[in-house]
Amino acid sequence: MKSPTAYTNKNKGFTLIELLVVIGILGVVFAIGALVNVNFYTRELSRAEQTDLLSVLQTARNRSMNNINAKPHGVYFNNTLDYYVLFEGTSYSSGSSTNEDVPINTNISTNASFDQVYFEQLSGNSSEIGIIAQTDSGTGRIKTVTLEANGLIIW
Repeated sequence: MKSPTAYTNKNKGFTLIELLVVIGILGVVFAIGALVNVNFYTRELSRAEQTDLLSVLQTARNRSMNNINAKPHGVYFNNTLDYYVLFEGTSYSSGSSTNEDVPINTNISTNASFDQVYFEQLSGNSSEIGIIAQTDSGTGRIKTVTLEANGLIIW
């Protein structure tokens, strides 16, 4: 014998209200996830550009300390270019065949009190000292790299 309050097969399922509530909750969760993901992405782009600058500076210093081609090596960076330039010698020459271009993210500007820096042969001492600041134009975040006289690169 069936109870008069028991549900029949035709009453099984979800109501429209229940479906709308679940869809609304999922929409909020996805929106929050998208915002967090965008913030993470821009932060990683900024961090990657700082890593690229460090890599270029360390490459120039290592080449100088290892006396590659018996010359000092340096880095030229200028906001009008879309790349850093690894060069041989004590000054940057735009027409040199030994220059190596390293592309940079155009959304991040690099500012320093100098356009170029070179590292002395064998000792790795830096020709310039100071702070190189990288500013992300989208978020306004600033990352700094410090060059010391002994060639130490601090980030």
